[in-house]
Amino acid sequence: MRRVRPAIGCFASCLAWIIATAAAAEPAGVAAAVRGEVTLARAAASARPVAGGEEILMQDALRSGPRSGMQLLLLDETVFTIGPESELVVDTFVYDPASGAGRVGATVAKGVFRFITGKIAKHDPNDMNVSLPSGNIGVRGTIVAGRVDAVARSALVILLGDGRPPGAPGPAAIEVCNAGSCERVANPGFGVTIDGPSTPPSAPFRVATEEVDAILKALADPDDRGTAASGSLDAAGLPSRDGESAQQIRRGLQGLDAVDTLSDRAAQDALRPDLPEPRSTPEPSVQTPPPSPPSPPSGGSGGMNSGYGP
Repeated sequence: MRRVRPAIGCFASCLAWIIATAAAAEPAGVAAAVRGEVTLARAAASARPVAGGEEILMQDALRSGPRSGMQLLLLDETVFTIGPESELVVDTFVYDPASGAGRVGATVAKGVFRFITGKIAKHDPNDMNVSLPSGNIGVRGTIVAGRVDAVARSALVILLGDGRPPGAPGPAAIEVCNAGSCERVANPGFGVTIDGPSTPPSAPFRVATEEVDAILKALADPDDRGTAASGSLDAAGLPSRDGESAQQIRRGLQGLDAVDTLSDRAAQDALRPDLPEPRSTPEPSVQTPPPSPPSPPSGGSGGMNSGYGP
């Protein structure tokens, strides 16, 4: 009996490892655009370059080099963009295309970032959370940008605007929490800072235009020259496990296909809903006019007849 217990323990440990490995291998999205040197580290494998259109799995660590960046389009149309010398990991991604329900959990470990929420956050804002080295960001249908210092474990988080479709209920907002305290930001252009692991978020303040511009410039043009072409934006490597999810990603890639830089417009195009198909207008029915009355006898009225009955 003593020999059986270690075997049971080993079996349980191996089963837990298999389950964790299988969960980590779940597809989360696709590398929609890649610029410069961006690497992917998966499980115990060595880091390797990321290609445009490549499938990204849960737990994949994405790291960009100097003058580099990428966009990640998740299956629910959430879009993450990172700039130079940045790091992003999708920790959790569960999505049901039929209902829009699911869960998104991501970590921005360093660098500059922006994200636009997708269908999961639209379904329930509590189902999306973005972690920072110190603190985390809860969202309600928003466009968020920021900068993270991995050494000081500090961050600046900015609410850029409302990423939801027109008419969505309630205000767009973010809630930034750390050290047992939270601050809510509901005005675009405002943000908070976190100075370290034990520091609560600052009170919301209007972020200087120069600071916002610097972050967006790093995201839109990491090499600061605007001439380098982005990575291939073809449909290679799209997840095929779920046909509807793959179709959503293809729609996003079609919107990104003509983009030469990583830009806000690229992210917006990825979330832009398809325009409805034009409805065919039925041909109007042609009614045959009644026959013209016989010409009046000579000597009668000389008025012009309209060709239609009275």
